[in-house]
Amino acid sequence: SHANAGTFAIQGLGREWAIASTARTGFREQGPHVVLPDDQINDLACGRLTHRQVLPDGSGILTMDLGDVYSSAKGGRLYDGNLLRIASRFQPSGITGLRAFAFDYRGQSGAPLLLALVDKIDGGKRRVWQWTLPAGALGATKITENGFTIDYGDASMNLTFVHPVKPAVRAGADEAHIGLLGNKHRSFEGVIPRVQAAGTDHFFAVATFQRGPAPAVKVEGTGLDAKVTVGNQRVRFDGTKIVLGQ
Repeated sequence: SHANAGTFAIQGLGREWAIASTARTGFREQGPHVVLPDDQINDLACGRLTHRQVLPDGSGILTMDLGDVYSSAKGGRLYDGNLLRIASRFQPSGITGLRAFAFDYRGQSGAPLLLALVDKIDGGKRRVWQWTLPAGALGATKITENGFTIDYGDASMNLTFVHPVKPAVRAGADEAHIGLLGNKHRSFEGVIPRVQAAGTDHFFAVATFQRGPAPAVKVEGTGLDAKVTVGNQRVRFDGTKIVLGQ
């Protein structure tokens, strides 16, 4: 029941690839998301689902408006303990944004799973894109020229940044101190294994999960308008959602 807007976890091919906290008292920072370290945002707020498409094989396309998360924290907690929104507390921060996902299991990419992920964020200062790793995965993680890989030997993941191109990417196990320190029910103090990429505006990434070689990723164009081809699958972002196959 903790705040986790826009985060996710991925398991498949007998392995864990990305994790978020499953603790009742967890924090959004313990999951994959975009950190805004220099802005006072409302991390305890919720996302709003603006697009949902589910295909018969389980593939899905989702978009979440994260405007409440990126609002100012000065107005106080925007959602109560029952996740009911208290509209009078909303204070604009000058930052708006969304997170769009596509999970494609159809195999046209040449991999059992293709993940496309877009973070469109306007306003604010610097951003740090984050992928939180399961226990033991840091040693299997390698930074590449335009992303990173997780290679367990029997299965692998290859993530490519479409935008920004060749960002500064790092992997490490970082000490984190989050929440009301000293209060065990409202704080986290420990290590977060993670991959982080620095940026100044938006992020567009595609990842494949496979046994054997990863399919090639080809990019036409730049920024969030880029068109990506992975195997025989096409991926693009139309400004509000990810579109597959067109």
